[in-house]
Amino acid sequence: CIFQPLAEAATASGFMNIITDQDGIIRRVPLIMEYGDRFYANLSLAVLLSAAKPEQMVLTIGQAGTESLSYDGIEIPLENKGCFRIPFQNREGTYRHISASDILTGTMETPDIQGRIVLIGATATGLMDMRATPTHPAMPGVEVHANIIDSILHGDFIVRPINAVAYEIIAIVFFGLLSTFLFARLKAIQNLIFLFIVMVGAVITSRCRRGGAQRS
Repeated sequence: CIFQPLAEAATASGFMNIITDQDGIIRRVPLIMEYGDRFYANLSLAVLLSAAKPEQMVLTIGQAGTESLSYDGIEIPLENKGCFRIPFQNREGTYRHISASDILTGTMETPDIQGRIVLIGATATGLMDMRATPTHPAMPGVEVHANIIDSILHGDFIVRPINAVAYEIIAIVFFGLLSTFLFARLKAIQNLIFLFIVMVGAVITSRCRRGGAQRS
């Protein structure tokens, strides 16, 4: 932190870098970065470790780069350069928001936040801290970090296999040959019905485990 008194008073600190994909959507974040001879934690990880206070952490590095970060029996899967795929739960507002004015005026009672991890951040659109995510076009940055912490606490991870590119190529070739065969053997309307069923099945499969997820 560039403000020395705050840096000295803080129990822990973390960086807030977020990587967007080529389409401008956030799907992953560097959870840990190496600079010089030290490792630095993302703000989300730093907050979580401050609450959990683990005695030991293990960073696993393989031939393809970083693989996982483990503490207290929790293994967090990582990708190249320590990136973590964020399993966004739902649209904006999945987590409880508390207005700063409610705290300042004493409207909210202290027991409401006792024993909980509380993130302080901006949610107003004019403060330019909105991020495009797969579930919402303008999610506050503070809620992005809430999704990261929540997914780690619940063991809800998205893991992309190392050989994922090879699997994707095989799937494209297979369905390409299958569609060619179907177009040669069946009528156009039958092909459209088949493709529609496959698309619906893919959407249902990708969303069924996240339906109705509400966290606090």
